[in-house]
Amino acid sequence: MVDIPESNLDRLIDRDTVQWVEPPLPPLDGVNDQNRTRTQAEAAQAPPYSLDGSGVSVMVFDSGTADASHTDFGGRLTPRDLAIAVDHSTHVAGTIGGDGATSGGLYRGMAPGVLMESLDLNRALTICFSTPIRATSNGTIAMDWRWG
Repeated sequence: MVDIPESNLDRLIDRDTVQWVEPPLPPLDGVNDQNRTRTQAEAAQAPPYSLDGSGVSVMVFDSGTADASHTDFGGRLTPRDLAIAVDHSTHVAGTIGGDGATSGGLYRGMAPGVLMESLDLNRALTICFSTPIRATSNGTIAMDWRWG
């Protein structure tokens, strides 16, 4: 990522090492109805692509575990520890893979068909630093870590 004045954009595009240039996204807000369009998740989920995260597993590490009983997860979220479910972790998991059932589909996550696992960050760090584990040993191919 590079931040340059618009007047220098043509010089950047002309460089042989530049493979892709796109305009910056507008600032994101706290709900997913506009963010899905801004990040082009809507386009990826529409035909001919029809990509909704189905068949993908995501591990969500956060300040607690996400609330697996939330309606928007439809049984697709599995807690990996006994940590207390916290709102922020649930929000992060919803942004990733909520299906929007509570809002009639309006506030869906970026990949509403994804399978998710949730793990308290403090527990995750203990596991990662005390036990040699492979992130893909359970089929997880994407992880989301939230720091500060």
